Amino acid sequence: MKIFNIKYYILFLYPALIFAQVNTYSPYSFFGIGNLESTSFSQQSSMGGLSNSFFENNQLNFSNPSSYSFLELTSVELSGYMNFSNLRQNNLNQDNINTNISALGLGFPISNKTSMAFGLQPYSHVGYYIQDQSLENSIGIVNYNYAGSGGINSATFGLSHIFFDRISIGANLNYHFGTINQINEIEFDTVGFLNYRERISTIVRDLSFDFGLGYKQKVQDYNIQLGFIFSPSVNMNSKRTIFSNTYTLSGTYEYFGDTISDYLAQSGSLKKPNFIGLGISLNKNNKWHLGIDYNYTKWADYTFFGQKYSYMDNLSNIIIGGYWIPKYSDIHNYWNTVQYRFGLRYSNGYLDLNSFDSNSSSSLLLNDYSLSLGLGLPIPKNLSEANIGFQYGIRGTTNNNLIQERYFKIIFSITFNDKWFNKRKID
Repeated sequence: MKIFNIKYYILFLYPALIFAQVNTYSPYSFFGIGNLESTSFSQQSSMGGLSNSFFENNQLNFSNPSSYSFLELTSVELSGYMNFSNLRQNNLNQDNINTNISALGLGFPISNKTSMAFGLQPYSHVGYYIQDQSLENSIGIVNYNYAGSGGINSATFGLSHIFFDRISIGANLNYHFGTINQINEIEFDTVGFLNYRERISTIVRDLSFDFGLGYKQKVQDYNIQLGFIFSPSVNMNSKRTIFSNTYTLSGTYEYFGDTISDYLAQSGSLKKPNFIGLGISLNKNNKWHLGIDYNYTKWADYTFFGQKYSYMDNLSNIIIGGYWIPKYSDIHNYWNTVQYRFGLRYSNGYLDLNSFDSNSSSSLLLNDYSLSLGLGLPIPKNLSEANIGFQYGIRGTTNNNLIQERYFKIIFSITFNDKWFNKRKID
């Protein structure tokens, strides 16, 4: 039995469509490997995700591995978030809340010019539950149910080194791992029809690399910083299990029917495409920082078990962000020592919504606009810092019966900074 084509009905909803519950993120996480995580740490998130040329002496930045060389202190960070989202389509509305620990990182210098870092953070999230109902001739009411959960995580080991006192070169070795689970169901209200369920479980386990280049030039009291990131495409090893069966319902009871298919551990690959990031920033130490990033990912090349998808398009985004500290060394007014962060982000998404409409010859990308604000709160008598960030964004549109997602995200983290590997002086 052929599974109902969810791709059309998610994006071009008919009046009969019913959203019962979307537990995590959005129905757009159905596509590809789910919703992509740009950055999991509060500092960068509060600046719109600014990271390509963001080199600080006490803040971790896993996006550009060349940044590790500029660390002067050992930094340990634990980050989490709370996400509020609202889905809108015509007169339909649905609110969702989810909270989780998002990332853990450790970075430290091992010499005057060399540093390393370890991190664990999400790469993508999958979470949706969608119900569709239609009236079919001679059959009656048919219910289509779709559910997905899971995602892909990344464990990172990074190393960087400074050359000529100004140029830093770094690399990340990433171990991607995770499971994406999907359930697709067709249920009939008419007595005598067998219902159908398909369970798909995909396991991803493989390595990838990120390469980063950083340049920092001091001009009088200011620093000019340039950053470049390249992540080459890689086919990540994957295994997929598919199990489908028929069943009948009697009230609240379900009775197993026949097994339709049972494919265990099919081997294949998931293609992670090329990524390029560029950034430039200007800052004054312990006073302010202003930067702009451009990122490009060739998601049109994405394949899954050899299959290419026409709705996948290339992703690009532009970020403007920075911070301001009124008076870093003020011992009388605590709020003058706080780091006030801001950021703007625009992304064209990586889904072409019009690719599902046979009557349209133009493209309509899943645009995403967001505004970010945040605070870096110094911990008194300590080198450490508490961070909190706020992000508000709009994704998609309600035009032409499409779904729009509005989200408000609170990101919180604590950064412990200290000096390691230094000999203590004894008086």
